[in-house]
Amino acid sequence: MIRKISAVLISILICLSLIPASLFSVSVNADVSASDTVEILSHVKYDQTSARKVLDDINAFRTGSEAYYNLSDGTVYTCKDLKPLRYDYSLEKIAMQRAAELIVCEGHTRPNGQGCFTVTYDGVHSSGENIAYASWSSFNPVGMWKEDGLPYEMQGHRRNLLSTCNSCALSCVIVDGGSYWVMVLGNIDPSKAIAATPVCDSEKDVKVEISSANISAISLSRSGSGILTINNNPVDLSSGTVYIRSGERYFPVSKGSISFTSDDPSVAINGSKISASSSGSHKIRINIGNASGDTVLRTVRESTYAGPTRNHNVLQFVNRLYTVVLEREGDDAGLTDWTDKLLSGQMSGREVAWGFFNSPEFAYKLMTDREFLKILYNTFFDREPDAAGVNNWMNAIYGGGSSWQDVFNAFAHSREWENLCKKFGIIPYDGYQGTIDVVDPPAASMEQIQAFSTRLYTTCLKRDPDETGIQYWTDMIATGQRSGSEVAYGFFFSDELTSKGLDDGEFVNRLYRTFFDREADPVGYEHWTGLLRNGSSRLEVFNGFKGSQEWAGICSRYGIRI
Repeated sequence: MIRKISAVLISILICLSLIPASLFSVSVNADVSASDTVEILSHVKYDQTSARKVLDDINAFRTGSEAYYNLSDGTVYTCKDLKPLRYDYSLEKIAMQRAAELIVCEGHTRPNGQGCFTVTYDGVHSSGENIAYASWSSFNPVGMWKEDGLPYEMQGHRRNLLSTCNSCALSCVIVDGGSYWVMVLGNIDPSKAIAATPVCDSEKDVKVEISSANISAISLSRSGSGILTINNNPVDLSSGTVYIRSGERYFPVSKGSISFTSDDPSVAINGSKISASSSGSHKIRINIGNASGDTVLRTVRESTYAGPTRNHNVLQFVNRLYTVVLEREGDDAGLTDWTDKLLSGQMSGREVAWGFFNSPEFAYKLMTDREFLKILYNTFFDREPDAAGVNNWMNAIYGGGSSWQDVFNAFAHSREWENLCKKFGIIPYDGYQGTIDVVDPPAASMEQIQAFSTRLYTTCLKRDPDETGIQYWTDMIATGQRSGSEVAYGFFFSDELTSKGLDDGEFVNRLYRTFFDREADPVGYEHWTGLLRNGSSRLEVFNGFKGSQEWAGICSRYGIRI
C-alpha cells in the first residue's frame, strides 16, 4: 500500500490484505520474458538508521490499547496477545530492494511486472507489504499506516501492522528531498535468522529490472538529447550511457541488448557507429529488448577554425549556459550561433554570458535579487552561493547602489570564471591577457583512465566504484573535460564524502593516500591539521596537496593531465 503525502494533500489508498506466507515460493524472474526486461540502476540514498527505529513505534502500537481494526460489517475486532515483531535482516534486504524499485515504479507491482512478493533473499520471502511516500525526508509512516477512524476497506495498512506474522523489516530511501518507505512482513524461523548487518546510510546504485511496458522514453542523456562532434570518423554510440525514463525520472541502463537505427537520410548507422553528413538535429531510434524510443542527437561538424575537441567543448559551454541561466536545453539555431561566435573569436565568454542574462527570456523570469545571485554563482563559480557572499552582494546592491550589470561584471572578471572558461578552451572576457590552451583528451588508455578513477574511489571514498560513477569519471577524463585534479576535487567535495562528517585528521589522511600514495608522516600531519585548526579551509589544504610533485608523478604514471 502506498500513500502520497505532501504538506496539503493526501491521496486515496490502495489496500492490501495480508497473504499467508505458505503461498509464496516463486523465483524473482518468474513469468517475465528476459527479452522484455532491461536492467537499470536506481540511484538512492538509504536512511536505514531511521528505518530501523520505526520498529519501536510499530511494536508499541501492536501491544498497546489501540490494537484493533474495523471489520466490513461495521464492528470492531480487537487483537489480543499480539507479540512484538522481531526485526529480520533478510527481510531488510528485501525491503531495501523494494524501496529502490519504488523510485522506478510506485505501487505493489514491481517495475518488471511481477508482484512484490517475488523478491527473495537466500530463500526468504515476504508475505505482507506497506509502502508510503512523503515529500519530505524527516517522516515517520506509522502514524499514516494506522489509518485511525477509517472504514474496513481503507485500513489495509493497519491490518498489516496488526498481522500475526512474527518478523518485519523496513527501508527508507531519500530521493529529491522526499522519502520512500517500505515495510515487509514475514514468518521467519528465529533459529534460521541471519545475524544483524551494519546499518546502511549511504548512496547506492541498485540493479532493478524494468519491463518494456514501464518505459516511457529512451535516450542517450538524462535530458533526452545528446551532443556529438562529427568529424571524418564515425562516432561509437556504445561508449555513451543509454537512459530510460519511467515516470518522471531517468535511469541509466546497466544491462541489455542495445541497437540503433535511423530514418534520417543524413545519418548512417553501422552497428553502434554513427556518421552524419550535416550539422543539426538528427532523430535516431534506440532499441532495447522489446522497447524502443526516439532520441535526438545534435551534431556539429569539425570547423575550419577549431579541431573536434575544442569544437565539442565550446558547444558544451554554450549548452551549459542554456541549462543554468535559462533552465532549458539549447535550441539548434542558438547553439550554432553562440558556438560559432566563440570559436571564431567574435565574442568572449563574458559577452556570450551577458547575451543570456540580458535576453528577454531571462527578463521574463521576474526574479528577486537573491535568485539572480544564485544563478550568477552557478554560472560563473560552478557552485551554490555561500551565505556570507550573498550578504555581501546584497549589501552592494542595496547599500552601495550597484546594478545587476555591475554585479554581473564583477563575477565575469573573477578567477573562478577564468578557470571555468579555460576548461572549455575559450577567452573568459574581452581584454584578457592570459593564454588559453585547447584541452585535448589524454594519451592514456581506457584501462589506465579507469584504474586512475578506481584508485580515487578506494583512497578517497574507501569503497569500490559503482558502475555509473566509474563510467562517468572515466568519460570525463577520456574526453578531456576533466583533469586528474578536477576529478579529485569532485571526490573530495562530493556529497557522499561531505555527508560522512570526517574530522580534520581523517580528511588529511585521505589526502595523503590520494595525492602522496602513502600514509601521513607526523610532521606533515601536524602541519596540515594545524592549518585547518587555525582557520584554513579544506579547499585551501586540498589545493596544497594537488600542487605537489608527488601528485604530478601519480598523474603521469596513469597518463592523466594534472
